[in-house]
Amino acid sequence: MDSIQAGKEVISETQQALKDAGMGLPRLVVKLGELLEAQKSISCVSGKDAGTKTMDFIEVPDHATQIKALDMAFELGNHYPPKNQKVEFPDANGKPQSIGGLFTDMERATRLVYLLDQAAKRKKNAKRGKKD
Repeated sequence: MDSIQAGKEVISETQQALKDAGMGLPRLVVKLGELLEAQKSISCVSGKDAGTKTMDFIEVPDHATQIKALDMAFELGNHYPPKNQKVEFPDANGKPQSIGGLFTDMERATRLVYLLDQAAKRKKNAKRGKKD
């Protein structure tokens, strides 16, 4: 089993475990919506002759919770741009090479590395007068 298939299995098992625990997508979406509107109580002194005996509690937006919920919603909705990844591979002599910051899709990066390797082999064989 390759790493992509293993990753898909882990995601599938995690999703099933969440459903079994009563935390399916509909419930999580409702809770996320609640968190986007999160409030907190703060104390304040009110009135013209304010003092310690005029303490009130008011509800205000809980921005820290709302920002975290918003970040989670963007992450779950796949609304962030893909992250660039560094691709490392050995050259013809076995020395490590890397292509960094160019790729967001590891599968395409791996294909490019393979094609570069094949081109290098063809060039080497052409110098020797051999066919593939």
